[in-house]
Amino acid sequence: MTALVSVENMTVRFGDVEAVRNVSLSVAPGEVVTLVGPSGCGKSSILRCVAGLEHASDGAVTLKDDARIGFVFQDAALLPWTNVASNVVLPLKLAGQKKPMPKVFSALERVGLAERYTAFPSELSGGMRMRVSIARALASSPNIMLMDEPFAALDELRRFDLARMVREIAADDGLGVLFVTHSVFEGCFLSDRVIVLSSGPGQIAAEIAIAAPGKRDDSFRESEVFSTAAAQVSAALRAAAGGLA
Repeated sequence: MTALVSVENMTVRFGDVEAVRNVSLSVAPGEVVTLVGPSGCGKSSILRCVAGLEHASDGAVTLKDDARIGFVFQDAALLPWTNVASNVVLPLKLAGQKKPMPKVFSALERVGLAERYTAFPSELSGGMRMRVSIARALASSPNIMLMDEPFAALDELRRFDLARMVREIAADDGLGVLFVTHSVFEGCFLSDRVIVLSSGPGQIAAEIAIAAPGKRDDSFRESEVFSTAAAQVSAALRAAAGGLA
């Protein structure tokens, strides 16, 4: 299967500081790939280079010809003075799309907020605000979703609810997801592959495939596949961090 995005021998420098060194990875349609690693190992820099928000110093990012990128950040970044539907439609309006509202309501349906389209951000929980942020990205019909620690501020139950939702959307839509997290358990629940980066400059220290394709429910967290993967990722992360993880 042709990859939606391929990163080849990427190195990222900021002045004299090398943030990422010689990283290669790919994401296929319907695949969720998660980056974990110590703080400062360049996880966010990799995402930003894929999105074109930063540029690699060496190496290359190759996107499939029909690649369309959505980006979800850690902060939902909703406009507080306008409602849910208006927040979701904003990038479509900025792009000059005509009759964008059907896409807005479809995206809100996907994230379970179709009934709350008139609500203001102050009326929503943190998990709901993040769902709005995801809907805003989905409304542009991406086939690649970049997600930079989007659930970090949420409690564990909300994190797993949203992780399950993202995985289901990826499977249903053939959406390739490149996800960043500090949570081993979140990464193993969500992902087809977990890539462990070493302390900066970030290099690939390990890649763990999780042999449970398709959708996952809460019972997956009690499975041997999940516990084995979590143990492997934890061990690789400790080794990559010099035993400090």
